[in-house]
Amino acid sequence: MIEQLWLGSNHPLQLLEFLDNGASNRKLRLFGCACCRAVWNLMTDKRGQNAVDVMDRYLDGLASQEEVNAARQLVPRLSSNRTPNEFATTGAASLVTGTARYSARKCAEFAARAFGLANGDNDAILYDFDAEIGPAERTHEFEQSIVFRDIFGNPFRPVRLDPRWLSSNVVDLAQAIYEDRAYDRMPILADALMDAGCDNDEIIHHCRGGGPNVRGCWVVDLILGKE
Repeated sequence: MIEQLWLGSNHPLQLLEFLDNGASNRKLRLFGCACCRAVWNLMTDKRGQNAVDVMDRYLDGLASQEEVNAARQLVPRLSSNRTPNEFATTGAASLVTGTARYSARKCAEFAARAFGLANGDNDAILYDFDAEIGPAERTHEFEQSIVFRDIFGNPFRPVRLDPRWLSSNVVDLAQAIYEDRAYDRMPILADALMDAGCDNDEIIHHCRGGGPNVRGCWVVDLILGKE
């Protein structure tokens, strides 16, 4: 893959395959969490929502392996060809039952399927980047690709953060954005970075790009030292 395809691809699974083993398990699972949260209203089974919440906390060291194991025991074994809730919950279940790469892929697949069913693509199939899918799923696939790049950035142009840009205001703001999921404050973070002397166009543009941004956003992670 060349940089132009990375930036223009609307296929999250294609982006995932390109990274191969170059992605951290944390970021892969955060992508899975983001896919699930994008169809949160369709996931009416609270056990699925609990699985996502537990994994989110586990990745920040706020939940134990025992809690993950308990969530694994609670998630239902659902059919993958019925309701939007079943598809959304099956994706959530993969967060606590599979490897990071498997979870990232399955959460994306099942979330898109749930979204498609909820929006009338009743004959659509579970997609991959070579498959013909319905228009609703295609829309969701496009949104997942934006989220994927928000988390993983641009591997063709890795960004180095100058420690001089890490003012207390920048770090505190990034921490608050991360903890509160307050990604509407990203433009404020851009201003704080510029006040601290940041002149990196990639960072400033991403902060002001309008999102969507999710937990795991590469700029916020870079500031907070998260892999």
